[in-house]
Amino acid sequence: MEKSRQELFEMVWQTPMIHLAKQLNVSDVGLRKICIKHGIPLPERGHWTQKQFGQEEPQPELPYRNHSPAITFPDDVQAERVRAIGKLIKTAKHQFETEPISRTIEQLHDIRAIRTAEAIKAFIKDLEKQTGQSFDSVKNLHSKWPPTNLFTFSYFYSGAEQIPIVATAKNALRALCIADEIIERLASQGIEVDLTQRRRDMRYELIAKKGRETYQIEFREPWSKAGKTAALSKLYKLETGRDSWYDYVEAPKNILQVKLGGTYGKAFQDSRQRLEFQVEKIVDHIIWKLNDLYQWREECDAREREYERKKAIRQHNERIIADREEQLNIALDESERYASFQRLDEYLMIVQDAVLLLPANRQKIGLDLY
Repeated sequence: MEKSRQELFEMVWQTPMIHLAKQLNVSDVGLRKICIKHGIPLPERGHWTQKQFGQEEPQPELPYRNHSPAITFPDDVQAERVRAIGKLIKTAKHQFETEPISRTIEQLHDIRAIRTAEAIKAFIKDLEKQTGQSFDSVKNLHSKWPPTNLFTFSYFYSGAEQIPIVATAKNALRALCIADEIIERLASQGIEVDLTQRRRDMRYELIAKKGRETYQIEFREPWSKAGKTAALSKLYKLETGRDSWYDYVEAPKNILQVKLGGTYGKAFQDSRQRLEFQVEKIVDHIIWKLNDLYQWREECDAREREYERKKAIRQHNERIIADREEQLNIALDESERYASFQRLDEYLMIVQDAVLLLPANRQKIGLDLY
């Protein structure tokens, strides 16, 4: 379907944009962009309301009338195909968003995740002893902020040879399942995930590795300052055994976050999508970052090799020049010695000729001296 610039201008001023867009098989936003691209004036906001009362602004003139290209719009068949594709994409997205990519605590594969699960279970048992309350009775409740129980207030901290997690009980279990799946997906892409211990503070880090490149993975639950209420003060004292010294309490925000690449890296967290729905994005980001770092390293190594190659050539040329200079100096020295010998021979010949000119009785003395 084609319209001239003049035809589209007349249609825009005769029919509201939202209705005209449906006739032309485009969105109202898309139609507006087409008009702006082709320099077609559009009615101001409120134009159609004012027209009902006979108070609308007069229709302006179309500028550059001689410029009248054919403007193509999709026909009904093309529009139906676009709508069908849009429905497929929407359906796939809906399925992706409603089917979280995750596993349960009983389905862990990685030994480090299993070891961490045991530590989290022990942490939960300690909290149950402190509170006299079962974790199962609160884990499925909707979490509130500020926290209302010790299970959503007290942090679990990973220990030696465990997946790095700093989170409350429920989020720590979520983080562990997500971490186990991330490790498995990265392994399928040939990316190794190691636990390494830092020298400066002996903390363990989860590191994705490709060649010499590394990328840190860490799970945490951020905290925020909350007013020092009686309930929070009670939870604080139950956890620490003492009263808070400040007029606020640092309370977990019930938001699970995975931090990639350290302090200044990329963070994914519960927002419009819970973290379980973002596993694919997290894995893709880690792979992309490692590939980017790997490529950068390859380029640096290539530049280093090229620099060393040119340096070796330069040093070789310098050695050749130095050898030539040395050979030249030797040749000059030899030539000077040869010239000295030549001069000495000439001098001796002169002396010999001079001796032969002497009287016979004196020639013998001269020749003996010679």
